[in-house]
Amino acid sequence: MTSVLGMALLGLALMAGPTVAFVPVGDGASTHVNITRKALLQKVKETCRAVAEEARHVFKTTGSSPEELVQACLGPTAKGEVSGAKFHSALQEIYNQNGLVDRDFVNSAPHHFNSEAFLQGRGLITEGMVAIKANIRKENFQAARETLGRVLHTLQDFYSHSNWVELGYTEPYINLIRPDQPLENLADVNTATCRDCASGTCPNSILPNILNEKKLTSGYMGIYSSAKPKGKCSHGGAADLTSTTVPRGGINKDEHRSDNVAFHNAAVNAATTASLQLLEDIRLAAGDNDFLRMMGIARSSVVCFVIDTTGSMSDDIDEARDVVYEIIDSKKGTQDEPSEYILVPFNDPSFGPPIRTTDPNKMKKEISELTAQGGGDTPEMCLSGLQLALTGAPASSHIYVFTDSMQSQSTITFIYNFVESFKGPHPGFAVLSGRPQAGQPATLMLSVMGRKGPSSMSVGNIGLVTVSGPEVVSNGTMTDMGSGDILVTVDMVPEGEFVVILKGTDKVSNSEFQRQSTTQMSVSKVNIQAVVDSSVEPGEAFKLPFSVMTQGSGGQYHISARNDRNFPMSYSSSLTLTTGRYTNDTLNITAPADTPSGTDVTLTVEAKSSSGVDSNYVVLRLSVVTKITDFDQPLCEVVSVQADDCPQDVSQCGPFKWELSANLTDGNGTGIERISLQQGNGSLSYTSLSAPVVQANYNASCCSQIVEIIAVDKVGNVGKCYQSIVRSDGPPALTLSLPLWLCLLVSAFVIRP
Repeated sequence: MTSVLGMALLGLALMAGPTVAFVPVGDGASTHVNITRKALLQKVKETCRAVAEEARHVFKTTGSSPEELVQACLGPTAKGEVSGAKFHSALQEIYNQNGLVDRDFVNSAPHHFNSEAFLQGRGLITEGMVAIKANIRKENFQAARETLGRVLHTLQDFYSHSNWVELGYTEPYINLIRPDQPLENLADVNTATCRDCASGTCPNSILPNILNEKKLTSGYMGIYSSAKPKGKCSHGGAADLTSTTVPRGGINKDEHRSDNVAFHNAAVNAATTASLQLLEDIRLAAGDNDFLRMMGIARSSVVCFVIDTTGSMSDDIDEARDVVYEIIDSKKGTQDEPSEYILVPFNDPSFGPPIRTTDPNKMKKEISELTAQGGGDTPEMCLSGLQLALTGAPASSHIYVFTDSMQSQSTITFIYNFVESFKGPHPGFAVLSGRPQAGQPATLMLSVMGRKGPSSMSVGNIGLVTVSGPEVVSNGTMTDMGSGDILVTVDMVPEGEFVVILKGTDKVSNSEFQRQSTTQMSVSKVNIQAVVDSSVEPGEAFKLPFSVMTQGSGGQYHISARNDRNFPMSYSSSLTLTTGRYTNDTLNITAPADTPSGTDVTLTVEAKSSSGVDSNYVVLRLSVVTKITDFDQPLCEVVSVQADDCPQDVSQCGPFKWELSANLTDGNGTGIERISLQQGNGSLSYTSLSAPVVQANYNASCCSQIVEIIAVDKVGNVGKCYQSIVRSDGPPALTLSLPLWLCLLVSAFVIRP
């Protein structure tokens, strides 16, 4: 070949540019990130195993890295090497938003369950879970991930900041994710809860009567004030000013210390289990496939091919065609087969129109008719064709770009972002949404991915390299943060546009590699800060405070904003900035009243100097969520269980069957949307879901002795119906046609969250 054929999976290619990353200060199992990582990987593994078993695939992992988990999850449908970049990126988005709660909401008691703000804290969890489920329904998976990270932080903080484990509880407080259940036995504001601890390191300063009465309390936190109600516990620590007010000390279990080892470990365990419960509820509401799609795993709904047909591709068009055929054939008939194919050819001066089909053979026919002719080197047309593909393809699609001017697919890649440190009770690193600041050192967070995870590579050097004028290289000092994450500090960011360069060795092939970011960056003296603290309600104006500051010349700065839904907005068109000081303003955005719940909005706010020399931006994601009042789970009444034919000797079960009949209702709720089997190898059928009472029938071999039926209503509330015919002694299984109260006892029926 006389030129390089660039074949890039866009979902992977774009991730080589800026994405998200959060790394806690410190290490060990007690950080939010590690608790979240453990829960996510376990739940993803469980879901992958269930999907594989349903498809009659063998689920077997070769290791614990994201890459190896993705390979095992996709099973025989994954051809050749599989990159875990999309999964890894999804994890990083969740970790990042989890960590940002400690920066953006440092003084918010509900976000951390501080100061006995239990009802408000659960309200944040409830609102978040509603938004996550609505986002998943609309296939807005990034919005779902970002909210998930924040909700998990708040949920996990309950076990560290309250006295739940001091009360002797080892299991999570399930009512935190069950808004239809009350929060009980809360200490009121006038009830003293702690004794004085002059040293600040007492093993347990909760008052005996609080422990005996099982009263729930949490520590008061004062960032700016030492005031707290009389007799109340403090959060504790140097950043908590209330910890020096009697009763002194603190009850937080955030860190592993010699005085709180048992309670700290109990809090970590409870927080991990609680995270798993929340993830399971979301998984059941979404279904296994969409849960995995939210996590960056499983099939794409659409595959799009953007193909250069200019004359310079004459030597490469045949190979491009062969690669497309291979992609189509490798997915056909598998769980990864797309629901639709899109073709966008581009030449000079034309591009498109897009060709859409659900038939893989028709797409191959359209590809076969492409010829390379006319035109020249047309990067503008490539971008136009790519933009057309992005416009026409739904979220989470795979877009393959074929041109002779591109490099980007490899199982070795990296994702990165510029970050800044933040202080407070729980310091860490937060992502810079816009461009890094000029005249200052810079910190980057990179996640490097290889064929078998981080252990299969060694990174030699990471730096910033200019792309125009004399080449300037700014090498970085690397700190290995574990799990493939590397913190890089650069003393000086180069002037002008630059890219990130990474060099290292692939231990699998024993060969050197070099990777370069696909996105060019430059520095700015302007900084914009904004925080989204809730979802957007259709028909209601949403107020977004933001702040702008410049380290350059003060004066008039133009403000512009845009959103990808064309929702109406209002804001100041200009602000007067003073060097080194933040100027505050508010943007109002209104989602029309008929906006579907779960819609996400990408909002960009930009500030530019009057001369146009300097500018910066911030990108925010908003979720539109309809306010709901239905938090009741669907109910199940077992009508009968006929299992008297099942032999006592399980080894003789083969030719025998058993049956279950049940009625499912959603009471006064929104109605049942989906019924499915969570456990059981039998056959499930049911009457119309639109009926007030849905009649379900289950038939199975006596060898399959457990069934769990899942009912999900239209707003994502999940009900479970569990039945076992397992016998521990001689009597045969009963044939049941009994009153409901007796049926509940005999059938071991439960509704569980």
